[in-house]
Amino acid sequence: MPTFVSILEDTLYITLPFKQGIYRYLTDGTWVDFIAMNGKQVPQFPKKVGNDKTVGYVTVVDQTTSSFSFNLSIIDKKFNNFIDLTDKKINLSEMQNLNVMDFLVPFACGDDKIYVGQSDENSFKIKVFDKTGNELAVMEKPYRKIKLSDVEKEDFINSLLKLNPQQTVQNMPISFKKSINAIFVDNKGRVLAQESIERTKENMDLLSFAVFENGKYIGNETATFKKGRDFFDVQDITKFIGDRVYTINMDGTINIFKIVN
Repeated sequence: MPTFVSILEDTLYITLPFKQGIYRYLTDGTWVDFIAMNGKQVPQFPKKVGNDKTVGYVTVVDQTTSSFSFNLSIIDKKFNNFIDLTDKKINLSEMQNLNVMDFLVPFACGDDKIYVGQSDENSFKIKVFDKTGNELAVMEKPYRKIKLSDVEKEDFINSLLKLNPQQTVQNMPISFKKSINAIFVDNKGRVLAQESIERTKENMDLLSFAVFENGKYIGNETATFKKGRDFFDVQDITKFIGDRVYTINMDGTINIFKIVN
């Protein structure tokens, strides 16, 4: 089963498990070539920006320093030019205590721009880049630090164990929520940043979105099309396409919701 499928211009890009590279085909099915990643891992959670580039997480292991980096990068269509948007590095000996949420920042692409949320507990900021990696602006709004409840912390730790069952989580210092959990661009070109909120029995299934239009915060909107988790969940796949929202479930089923303007 493919782990990555994307179309850039007239070319289909496909990766398969345990293959350290990318197969390229024309969209009519004609074989093009195989691109070896040359020490870099196949991008994770990729999204297309424009018609000729992809943004995703790229892992690079440096054996000389016994460390690895896991950076959000812009990648050209031949997968041989990487522009890092984040700079995260960790020693391999610290892997067991790694909080992956310190590495995974939410991001979205739209109108040839890349919107990257900052992995922060104290502030609410989204950096805006063009597809060559130039920082264009910073969008922000007021934010108050929010503590994780015991129930939310248990849910969060369970999600970490799904990523890495061997991870040591008992003494991991997790107390506060990250301010931004996901970012989307809607059919109006607005940026919707799913923010953390204080949870009660009444709002457990509520999603709160900070809405930015033309780079300015204009208010909040709420929705209930998925569970209101206040952390990045690797198993949660949500797509805004036109006037529909698609949520892809682990059993392969898809829920479709219409956006009511």
